[in-house]
Amino acid sequence: MSDNKYFLEIPNEKFNSDNLQIAEEPFNHNGFYTHPVINQELVINDNPFLKWLHSQYKFNCGVIKMPPKMLYNFHKDISRGVCINVLLEDDKSVTLFSEKVFKGTSHYADLTELKYETNKFYLFNNQIPHAVFNIEGNRSIFSIEFDLNKHKLSYPILKQKIRQWIISTTGI
Repeated sequence: MSDNKYFLEIPNEKFNSDNLQIAEEPFNHNGFYTHPVINQELVINDNPFLKWLHSQYKFNCGVIKMPPKMLYNFHKDISRGVCINVLLEDDKSVTLFSEKVFKGTSHYADLTELKYETNKFYLFNNQIPHAVFNIEGNRSIFSIEFDLNKHKLSYPILKQKIRQWIISTTGI
């Protein structure tokens, strides 16, 4: 189980994309197209982790699509402190975190890579600079956006809650 200040791999939970029906008409999310999930209740109730998570914190979910040869440059999210992502489709992309990318005048910065596995849940720290390089093919991510903003729900808070849930359900 990958566990650090950037992301947490949530073990023993796989996302069932069979119930995923997304809206035809996307809306623009920072230059990328997000397709809202049509029947969130079906998706949530199909997965014990999502069911528990929604009982703790209300959220909306959608699918963010990224075309090939695209860079979503380093940034920190304005309002989101944390999200949960599931990679649905990917040919060749890289997700990176760097705390030093905006510090100082150096052209160099340390990097930490999140190596997504398809259909696996990851808690994602939106308040550390991160970037996505989509090199080949289309990239699709199922993403959960919480109703609470970064001042009310942070990565450390949700990480602790999820760890407690993991221990209570798996003993890990």
